[in-house]
Amino acid sequence: MAIETLDDIAEELADKFGIYENRNAWIIELKARIITAIETERAVHKNYGKNIDAIREASFERADLESRRLDK
Repeated sequence: MAIETLDDIAEELADKFGIYENRNAWIIELKARIITAIETERAVHKNYGKNIDAIREASFERADLESRRLDK
């Protein structure tokens, strides 16, 4: 199976790790974490040398918000 979207990546990982209980919730959370990890790394590289800890802390908050948004 070719991986083309974030949904494909999340589904592939769920299969690989044998996630069957609460699969949809797990996939939503995983997608939120992937999105925020990418955003965080972009922010860290863009603002290298600035308050990186604050950027990373904010990413956890964004992950929660993104997870709620995807869950709707």
